[in-house]
Amino acid sequence: MKKSVKLSFLFVILSFFIHLYLANQHYNLKYGFEDSKSLCTISDTFNCEAVTLSSYSYFMSLPMAIWGTVFHLIFFVILCLGVFTPEKSYPSRLAFLMAILSAIASACMLAISLSFMSTYCLFCIGLYILSLLNLINYLASREKYSLLRIEDLKEKGVWISLLAIPALAFLFHDMAQKSYGGKIESFLNDNLSQWEISQPQEFANPLLTMGSDNSTFQVVEFADFQCIHCKNSASKLHAFFLSNKDTRFSFYAFPLDGRCNPGATPRDGRSCLMAKAVYCAEKEQKGWSAHRWVFDRFGSPESTNFQQMRGDLQLSDSFTSCLESEEAMKAIEAQSAAGQKAKVDGTPAVFVNGKRLPAGHYIPVLEALYKKIKAQ
Repeated sequence: MKKSVKLSFLFVILSFFIHLYLANQHYNLKYGFEDSKSLCTISDTFNCEAVTLSSYSYFMSLPMAIWGTVFHLIFFVILCLGVFTPEKSYPSRLAFLMAILSAIASACMLAISLSFMSTYCLFCIGLYILSLLNLINYLASREKYSLLRIEDLKEKGVWISLLAIPALAFLFHDMAQKSYGGKIESFLNDNLSQWEISQPQEFANPLLTMGSDNSTFQVVEFADFQCIHCKNSASKLHAFFLSNKDTRFSFYAFPLDGRCNPGATPRDGRSCLMAKAVYCAEKEQKGWSAHRWVFDRFGSPESTNFQQMRGDLQLSDSFTSCLESEEAMKAIEAQSAAGQKAKVDGTPAVFVNGKRLPAGHYIPVLEALYKKIKAQ
């Protein structure tokens, strides 16, 4: 097997598995089964969860990841056929065409990302590079590859290969929807119905905010920094708002600890300390960074190493004195009081446009209500 063919196999196999990972992430995220942060979500700028939730991640109502998975599966089969057929036969020419199509698709997606998005997917960037390398590999090869010829169109294998891409993409998407979806429709309808009859609440002075004050879709979350469900939903909610710029997100700290929340049982005070740290960081416009810093260290002793937080986030000397201040304690007590007034009985608790949305920390529920409100 020639070096150029081996390299093409390598590029195609890597692309297949990256697309497969992204497809799995897409369905997990869309149907609320993703509990951990994605491997390629590292900041607001490089956040593949936000890219997954973006409208630009679809083509013909199918996620781009499933198109890429099927495309590279067919590409792999074509490469295998090329190995077992005479040199420069139509499978080799078809493989060259697939490399060109892959590079064109990558160029289009890159152009869309740079023109219309402010958040990027590192794995997607890796795919763009792989498709470019594969095309360069073909162009630089000593072999004289050529595009499909007129006589190649008489070969059944060509048509089977090309038509199999959309056929398998729609088939796999349908199978994934049935596998992941299950009873999702009734689950969504139940939660949206409860939201409809919920009594509206008024909220003021959130700890953190994101988005426009004039948004028609305003979400409020009450969360405890030692709540595992709050930790698991944090990056998903953040990605939702990054991908939907016409929304507003308000975050309230609701420590389930009587030391700063009179409605809760007294505990070790760690939740209160974490909430105060985020409050003090927000005084320097770094509250969201502190929010992410604490959740990233969930369950670790480092989560209350606030001197390390100060260094990592480059906070000023006043951060330390703020942590020990009465002002910070009163601010968190006020946050807790807002939750008590709204009858928050557990975390995470999500409200949309003032009304409680059960399971609102699940992306499918949030997206369903978002579409419903936007359609009105």
